[in-house]
Amino acid sequence: MFVKILRADGCTEFFETGDFMVSKPEDMNPVIVKLIVKDNRGKTVAKWKRPNAKNYMRYYKPDPIPAESPKVEVPVADKKV
Repeated sequence: MFVKILRADGCTEFFETGDFMVSKPEDMNPVIVKLIVKDNRGKTVAKWKRPNAKNYMRYYKPDPIPAESPKVEVPVADKKV
């Protein structure tokens, strides 16, 4: 199967796979705007497009990547008794 995915950030993914499962729209990755799955002969097996795709792409903002807080080493004061 050939799979073509149009993403909200403007990129297009195109790949070939032996098995691909299309989920329900509410379970789909929020980055996916349009999806086309074709068999080896070129016949369309599945097609899906997000409703209001143009507005979705215009106002889509990806989730921020969680960053690790910088590790700060605290110097240990010498204790003299």
